[in-house]
Amino acid sequence: MSPAMDKERLMQVLLAPQGKSLLESHIVSYAPSGTVLALLRQNTSNDSSTMAVLTVAASSDSPAGAAAPTVKVERGIYDLEGATLPPLPAAEEEADAVAKILGGDSVVLKGTAATEAAFKNQSLSRFRVIHFAVHGLVSTKYPERSALVFLPDPDAHEDGFLQAREIASLPIRAELVTLSACATGTGKINGEEGVASLVRPFLVAGARSVVANLWNADDDFTRTLMKEFYTQLASGTDIGASLKQAKLQIIRRYGTAATPQLWAGFIAVGETAQPVTH
Repeated sequence: MSPAMDKERLMQVLLAPQGKSLLESHIVSYAPSGTVLALLRQNTSNDSSTMAVLTVAASSDSPAGAAAPTVKVERGIYDLEGATLPPLPAAEEEADAVAKILGGDSVVLKGTAATEAAFKNQSLSRFRVIHFAVHGLVSTKYPERSALVFLPDPDAHEDGFLQAREIASLPIRAELVTLSACATGTGKINGEEGVASLVRPFLVAGARSVVANLWNADDDFTRTLMKEFYTQLASGTDIGASLKQAKLQIIRRYGTAATPQLWAGFIAVGETAQPVTH
């Protein structure tokens, strides 16, 4: 984890002289640069007349009917070679909840349908919101190989790894892409180019804003935070303010149990001063 990422984590827990944290007093969002932010603001938003939502929950779950594990589960970061990804018991419920909260014309890819081929075969340009509840693989040595993990689909000649170099060429026009996975907002720092994370290829592909996480995500807590985030969005609140209010609501609900490690890593990048509903 780079020093720059550590600073981003800590910003929201800094205290002002009045005793309030930065999270309470400000809406914190990020942009790769002022130029990129200006370009994102000039982009024409998705003109779909309906709230088209695509959610994906890809998990190596245990067989149907088996009891969910009682241990703490994280959406972790793993090396590509020899990786064994644990199941994400909360992922499918999260994907269903996002689609239900936003309503409209929703598509949910989960279970055996959560393949890379199934995702690519969607008319991606029509979706105003795309939400991933998956594992993430981030490579600081080869950033272009960083990937979101789907189920393998040998018959379609897809390896199940939606890599950064593939993402950048997708026909995406989403107002919001949420990467509800681990460490999707971190990566190698390339000088003036900024951080080579999984956020950047989605912005290059055409997304106006991306919500990502800077480190490993607790599976169950993330589901709760995402439900609150989308509830705020559905009320017409803009993206940056929705993420802020979701974090504050979680802190009020769980008190000291809601440690900054569970929520401070979620950041909003791009043009976040906009709602996704109208």
